[in-house]
Parts: sequence; C-alpha cells; structure tokens
Amino acid sequence: MYCPNCGKEIPDGSKFCPYCGTKIISSNSSKEIDINEKEQKEKVYEEEVLRARASQKIQIGLKNPGLAAVLSALWVGVGQIYNGQIGKGVLFIILYGVSVLLIFVFVGWITTPILWLIGVFDAYRNAKKINENLLNPQ
Repeated sequence: MYCPNCGKEIPDGSKFCPYCGTKIISSNSSKEIDINEKEQKEKVYEEEVLRARASQKIQIGLKNPGLAAVLSALWVGVGQIYNGQIGKGVLFIILYGVSVLLIFVFVGWITTPILWLIGVFDAYRNAKKINENLLNPQ
C-alpha cells in the first residue's frame, strides 16, 4: 500500500503515513464515505426537485397585474375573468353594457367612465392580492 500524499510504501492497515503523517483512508471506509455522500446527494437532489415543483405550481397561479388592468381597460370585466373571478367579470360586463345604454339618457356619461376606472383598478388590485397570497401563504 502507498501513501496518497507522499507516495512512499507503508504497511497495510496503517491509519497514518509514518513518513508524512497523512491520515490513510482504507478502501472499506472509503466505500462507506462514498455511500454516505451518495445518499446525501440524493437527498439534496430530491429536495431541489420538490422546491422546483412547488415553484412551478406557484408560477402557474401568478397573475400579471398590468395585463389584468389592460384587459379590463380594453373591455371592462375581462381583467376580472383573467384573475379567475368569472362572476365578478360577467357582472362588470353587464353593468358596463347597461351604463353605455344609459348614455342616451345622459346618466351614462357619468356612470360609464366611473365604472371603467373601477374595473381597471379592481382588476389590477386583485391580481396583486392573488400574487401576494400565493407567494406568502398564511
């Protein structure tokens, strides 16, 4: 058997090199260390995979507040539907339609822009709340 540090021949079963003092790892203990390292690496890998999967689930549920606002600006209620608030979105669409019809009675000149602003702001705010709840569950 040879010392891995100085290369000199040493007696079999030595725990230290008599020439340089380097600790000698026998082939049996080396195998045990390899097995332990392999088990640790597997555990770390499994933990990383679990973290990645959890992150993917979170990423799938995240909403883009800017997109929600733009969608609602283009068509009131669509931003709410994008956020997953289907009933609220449909309600906004119906109310906005009624408000547009009320323009002929002049009341709609007041209600239509107000409803439009509320729809855009609501879509943006709720998208942010959804993201906060997904990223910081309580």
